[in-house]
Amino acid sequence: MFGENFLVARKDDQIVGFINGNETSQRYLPDCFYSDASLHDPKGIYMTVFGIDVLPTYQHQGIASMLMHAYIDLARKKGKEGIILTCKDRLLPFYESFGYKKLQDSLSSHGGAKWNDMFLEI
Repeated sequence: MFGENFLVARKDDQIVGFINGNETSQRYLPDCFYSDASLHDPKGIYMTVFGIDVLPTYQHQGIASMLMHAYIDLARKKGKEGIILTCKDRLLPFYESFGYKKLQDSLSSHGGAKWNDMFLEI
């Protein structure tokens, strides 16, 4: 439904990482977005990040950063106003390095963890 927001990293003809998300006009990422693809709104002013993952043997090689830069470029090309995501405390510095700002503690209860609402203005 929104495969245009699914980017992959390849190395030696193998997929080693990906980043994906949908589009919305809401400035937060509710848990229902993860299970209801009909909430995707291609006319939305924001893109979301559902996940950014890299195979363990390829981590700490800059692949996640390359994926994030490509995703930010995609949002710019689409004319979006920003990107929203939720993350755990340990990942705050990673996202802040791209210019994301913490908005608040998230209302998300996904996996029983504490999450942070983050926003990057494009």
